[in-house]
Amino acid sequence: MKKLTLVLALTAASALFAADGAALYKTKGCMGCHGKDGTMKTFKAINGLDKATIVQKIKDYQAGKGGPKKALMLPNAKKLKTDAEIEAVAEYIATFK
Repeated sequence: MKKLTLVLALTAASALFAADGAALYKTKGCMGCHGKDGTMKTFKAINGLDKATIVQKIKDYQAGKGGPKKALMLPNAKKLKTDAEIEAVAEYIATFK
């Protein structure tokens, strides 16, 4: 019973985390270039990427790395102010298939 309760609690927490990521994705400028499901190729489609890759890419852009389009990406990447926001957005984007 305790294991079931823990699994349910973690599932609920994960859903809340993804929900926050969805809101951030929409309000911080991600959707404008990548589309509602990550398939828009204004820059690069991001659907199918895993969470760790997404986190690293966002942090690279924030650090001024990321190739020739970094100047365009940088303002939106910097809108994600905390590691928690980056993690939430990455968790949400990782659901795109």
